[in-house]
Amino acid sequence: MAVNGVVVFYRLTAANQTESTVTDKVEFEGNAITPDNRSGVVSFVPALGRHKPENPLPHANRADKPDTGFSGDLYTFEVVFDEESGTAQAIAKFRDWLAEDQTVDGIYDEGSIGVRNNYRPEFDLVPNNDAGYKVVNFTIHQNLTLQNFVYATIVLEFSGDPKRLGVTT
Repeated sequence: MAVNGVVVFYRLTAANQTESTVTDKVEFEGNAITPDNRSGVVSFVPALGRHKPENPLPHANRADKPDTGFSGDLYTFEVVFDEESGTAQAIAKFRDWLAEDQTVDGIYDEGSIGVRNNYRPEFDLVPNNDAGYKVVNFTIHQNLTLQNFVYATIVLEFSGDPKRLGVTT
């Protein structure tokens, strides 16, 4: 299968799969064809953070909050689906991914969603057993005055080794 689109989300379900070998994906912009060519990215926001516990010792008389390290990454995409000539199939795909299991035991324990973003490749990820993305929120914004254009928000959560971000092999 060809690698198309400028921003691509894909789900791996078996060992040794890649973006180019799966059809379970959504391509945005450029020469996107899977599942259709009706999707565009409006904006994206990668938000990385470090975790500090709310109260590490609740019964001690201490106010310090130790840094416990990298807490992950939320990757938010604002997208638009053009439905002038029919229903955009990507909406159902994201709905299904959110509802289904997004890990595969022993292969993609941290998440089975991969991303290729030609605008910000440092957040690209081919899932493996050390790192992956999960779809944690998919919100549709159906504008009733512009009914042919459906805006949506997709939130991915990164899980795993932060050194894997930007690694596409």
